[in-house]
Amino acid sequence: MSSLRTQHREFLSWLQDPQQLDTVDQYGYAFSGVCLFWFNIQSDGTLTGAFSDEVLQEAMERSRRLKEKWPQIRWLLTIKNDGFSSRIDPIIENQAGEQDQLISEVHRLLDQYPWVDGLDADLERLPNDQMEGIYQFYNRLYEEIKGRSSSRFLHLDLPPMTGPYETIGPERWCAYERLVDCCDTAQIMTYGYAWAGSAPGSTAPLDWQRRVMTYATQAFRADQVFMGVPAYGYRWQISEYPNNTDDTYRGFGGGFPAFLRWMVGDLSHTDSYRGGAETQPYIPFFSFFDERDQVHQLLLHVYDYVDAGEDEDQTDLNRGTYEEKPFLTAYDKQQQTTFEGLVTEKKASDAVTVEGAMVQGETYVSPRKPTEGESEGYAKWIFTLSERKTVELVAHVEFPWFDQQRLMVNIDGNAHVIGDVPQYYPYHRRKHWTSVTRLTLDAGEHVVELLGQGSQYGTIFYGFRVCEAFYESNEAGEATFTLHPRRFVDRDGQPAWPYQDRFRITLETIRRPPEPALIFYDDFRDWQGHLPSDKYVIQAGSWKVNREDDPGPRPYAWVTGKGQFSLSHDHFSNIVADARVRLQARGKAGVTVGNLWFCLNLNYQGGRYELYQDSTLLADRWPNGSLELNQYYRLRLRVKENVVTCYLGDVAVIQHTLSDTVTGAWGIRSDAEMSCDLLVGADSYWYFPQEALDIQLPDGTVQTVGRIPRTGVTWHKDWGLFRVENGEEWDTRLEPEDGMDKQISKDWFYLHTSNMTLTEGDYPIRIKMRDQGVWLGRVYLGDADGFSLAVFPSPETILKQSDIAAYEFQVRGIGMWAVGQEDPQLWQMLVDHSEKTS
Repeated sequence: MSSLRTQHREFLSWLQDPQQLDTVDQYGYAFSGVCLFWFNIQSDGTLTGAFSDEVLQEAMERSRRLKEKWPQIRWLLTIKNDGFSSRIDPIIENQAGEQDQLISEVHRLLDQYPWVDGLDADLERLPNDQMEGIYQFYNRLYEEIKGRSSSRFLHLDLPPMTGPYETIGPERWCAYERLVDCCDTAQIMTYGYAWAGSAPGSTAPLDWQRRVMTYATQAFRADQVFMGVPAYGYRWQISEYPNNTDDTYRGFGGGFPAFLRWMVGDLSHTDSYRGGAETQPYIPFFSFFDERDQVHQLLLHVYDYVDAGEDEDQTDLNRGTYEEKPFLTAYDKQQQTTFEGLVTEKKASDAVTVEGAMVQGETYVSPRKPTEGESEGYAKWIFTLSERKTVELVAHVEFPWFDQQRLMVNIDGNAHVIGDVPQYYPYHRRKHWTSVTRLTLDAGEHVVELLGQGSQYGTIFYGFRVCEAFYESNEAGEATFTLHPRRFVDRDGQPAWPYQDRFRITLETIRRPPEPALIFYDDFRDWQGHLPSDKYVIQAGSWKVNREDDPGPRPYAWVTGKGQFSLSHDHFSNIVADARVRLQARGKAGVTVGNLWFCLNLNYQGGRYELYQDSTLLADRWPNGSLELNQYYRLRLRVKENVVTCYLGDVAVIQHTLSDTVTGAWGIRSDAEMSCDLLVGADSYWYFPQEALDIQLPDGTVQTVGRIPRTGVTWHKDWGLFRVENGEEWDTRLEPEDGMDKQISKDWFYLHTSNMTLTEGDYPIRIKMRDQGVWLGRVYLGDADGFSLAVFPSPETILKQSDIAAYEFQVRGIGMWAVGQEDPQLWQMLVDHSEKTS
């Protein structure tokens, strides 16, 4: 046998059941290593067999004989805690000799079976707060194994890390560099990316595997590393919320044999394994092959689907893609207006008089500050009514800045104010319509006067309308689609259709927690070179606006410098200031509100959070991890009356009560060189949700999906905002009656309509974003008795992953979890490691 053929092609796997020894017996030539997954760690340090003593001894004896049959296989005994913290934490802590007991048990086990080559340690969900204890234990275990005269091989199963302490999973204790000298080989468990509680997808996306392996091969020697590959997948039921089916998650794991049964029509969502109602037809399904991750996908009992961002008939929403997946969303909302019974419309250019300190453009007028000896600005319009009528006068205006949002007008000599809007007003710096007053007017001429006196200079007036009724709302947009359900053919060749014609629509979405209602959002992309003096005041130091060399209309930009700057308007109260900051040198940098400063202090090793009022340190806190130079952190400083809360991301790190409330502008302050690429001011009482959609069903009825019921909040009916008077937003949430979880996932999430009856045909639906910030991915129409998405690997998947391990990373080989889940065709495709071939 050529060594080149087997180089970087070792194949390791685990046996969970003694019956799986049949596979090794038949296909042992394909294995270079076998782990017997049969020994359980208990909290006191003892090891117990996973089966009865009789079954275990028979299995171990058969394993010994198979070692003789296939001498190239390295046989390891797996000790495991099955992910239970309660069984491993005491071992690490070793407060009552539990670790000593485990070490003794390991020696006992290896002495009992001296023919095995060593130990496989599968310790999962190790305690993150016992980091040093974990490394000390692994080092001790390695030294104990190496101190033996036989069975001296130690293999570790390690979580998938993309860098030191960086992982998608819960185990953040792990840095591969610290384990190099604690093992002979290590299985990097590059699977579990998608799981029962996640959105559907590959359990081992190839790009993610590559990121993990890049770090693993930087930290370990390549000949120490096995790249993990899964033989299993999941089926996610997307027709109902898990709370309504007494399931913890949507997903159900399985190997290839289970998915084959779905493909040939042996299983359904109402079969004897799933309630036994037997109302759903048994239908065979072909799988789709996902070339990106080399996995198969099944759409089980899905009668049609459309992809938002590609298949819509019409839309005014924004299109985007995420990891090659199209979606529709609304990044903000726009005012929608209705004028009933329009009587007249007057534009700024229709004014019969414009005089004094009044700027007159082609489409607008705007009062300005008079020069010496000049009169205040004045403009006048005249309109006529043919009969006495109750009408609404609606102004077309723009408020360019927070001190430019008030106009004084007279209507037939009676004074009215346009503006004086709240700080969270959604139409700041936009043209919009606003109702001035509703009144009853006689037939004849009427006069509208715009006065510079009493107005804020710079506020813009485009004109007005007089109508019988005015309605406005702040809308995110909508899309229309057409669904085309057609009959399937069941396993007996007969037409198949849902029981009693019952269907359900599921919307694939990404939703987000509510955010404080925006006052001013600045990503600095609209500025060049420096901060605009009409928007910002520089109190100290110097600041520069940098832009990427990008031909696009709004290239990425960031501010650099040190000192302090803040918004030019300072009449704000109850503010949330939000910023992304990066320190480039030792010092302090952070976000301000008035005379408050929440900062990161990187003068300390690992950094510290600090809250100041002027120069007085009010509170501080050490971080759980390490804060580093040249890394962006999102800081949030919330002032709500006299209570100040400081956040890193979404996590509160400091809370402090002041003797009085603080008002003023928000901004950035630093005593060292820093960068900032986002600065946001928002209201600390009002929130905008990012969770709900309306769907108009084929029968014309409209259902709202995704809305979380709340208590103790006040809704603004036109703007879609809500006010939280007391406590935190999370505390206002109630459990939805439809079974949806009140927790908002960061992953793709599935929202369901109620059932409907359909026959074969083409059905238009309309989906309206109730909130901005929601992503709409795919729209599924499925059998109301149940429909699912399944994603699973095939032998081709495992061979592709094996090629990545061999050719891209030159590691030892792959480790497959686990025997019994694979497509049997795999064994004919693997490299022959047998010493019997030449």
